[in-house]
Amino acid sequence: IKIVSTLGKDALLELFDAFKNDVLTAANANNLFKLVESPQELLNLGLFYKRIDKPNAAIKCFNRIIQEEPHFCEMALYYKAYCICGNKQISTATRMQAYQLLKKAKSLIIEKMRILQMSSFNVKTTASSRYEKGQNISVNEYELQMKRECEIYNVHLSEIEAAIGKTLSPD
Repeated sequence: IKIVSTLGKDALLELFDAFKNDVLTAANANNLFKLVESPQELLNLGLFYKRIDKPNAAIKCFNRIIQEEPHFCEMALYYKAYCICGNKQISTATRMQAYQLLKKAKSLIIEKMRILQMSSFNVKTTASSRYEKGQNISVNEYELQMKRECEIYNVHLSEIEAAIGKTLSPD
């Protein structure tokens, strides 16, 4: 609303038309990567492609995340493995590629959980030290947040471990 009052209706419509044309041009050129700016948007685009049964396009999205964010790409690794295993008649080499992707995703999650546990320990140690000096700080909310993040990572870890078992089985 602020933009409309500042720029005026006609200027805003011109901006929208330019945006719409960029989107249509990118879609027609099959280059939707132009439109995404963050790993989360890429992940969402990849999941969209996976959902509409375009695994190769999805894998391109996941590959870009893996390349650009190697320490924060566990979900892209998981979904890439899912996409390459989508065909029941996959080769042993493809199965092993998926297995390696899943193992990498698992190790990234375990590392994140280790970092959370270390930071939790550091906060408790700092709080204890301050308490002994007569300064009280509350760590309950931080502890609750760390606990919830670890619970989410545990859910992802369980899914990845189940997928690892499936990649090793011949079915």
